[in-house]
Amino acid sequence: MDLDSLFSKTSKNKANGDIPESRILSYDRILVNLPLVYGFDHSLCQHDFVLANDPGIQVAHRLREGEIEIGLIPAVEYARRKEIWNIVPGLAISAAGALKNVQLYFKKGLKEISSVAIDKNATQEEILLKILMREKYTMSPDYIRMQPELDAMLLKADAALLVGDAALKYHSSNRNRLDLGEEWYDMTSLPYVLSFWAGRQFTIRTADVASIKKSYELGARNLMPISKKYAEDHSEHWGLYHDMLTKDLSYTFNEDVKDGLIEFYNYAFYFGHIAHIPDFHYY
Repeated sequence: MDLDSLFSKTSKNKANGDIPESRILSYDRILVNLPLVYGFDHSLCQHDFVLANDPGIQVAHRLREGEIEIGLIPAVEYARRKEIWNIVPGLAISAAGALKNVQLYFKKGLKEISSVAIDKNATQEEILLKILMREKYTMSPDYIRMQPELDAMLLKADAALLVGDAALKYHSSNRNRLDLGEEWYDMTSLPYVLSFWAGRQFTIRTADVASIKKSYELGARNLMPISKKYAEDHSEHWGLYHDMLTKDLSYTFNEDVKDGLIEFYNYAFYFGHIAHIPDFHYY
């Protein structure tokens, strides 16, 4: 049986097991991802992928369905796969401390929270919040999902979880809030891992991995232009975005990051958010 027929729906030639002719690489063009995909976005590194832009959870769904060969996935989605996916070594998005784009805003004291409105765009962040509520604060509030409008959320609930640009929008306000990246690090002394590249086993070549790494190398040299360009279409000053990319985030998949990822999987498994703790497979 041909391997490509098992592991990709875009097989080029089922008679000889060639790598698919049209291979799709997918990622969400959110701020934290932009350094990793800079070379692809600006056609600065050689590759033969078809590039696609999807929300992070949709990237993982398409990978599971065999519609793409590789994607930048939320870390928790690696634990939800049914087949073996390989990880691009050396690259991951993580934070060992404050993470400006995952914020819990609340009206009164923390111990008075009995309900939380969750940004409907939150995926892995919802699991992080529930782990922290249970393990660090021994709380089990009710949760409702809502549009990411802070005032409306706080009318419905005692607290509101905002992620991404919705969280950054209120960062300079004086509202009560917890930074969940900081809370995770305070509890575990380990980085919180947002995402990394994962793909199908037999459709990614050594040259493809080199191109993915080259794309980030180019991005790492252009964090200021990335921040200024992003600010053109978003509400905050580019300096906030630049601080996040240069001070808050790390893009290296090292042993500390791996330990943080394992710890997150352990908690997620213990509290029933994932069905198993995965082994790690690398290209």
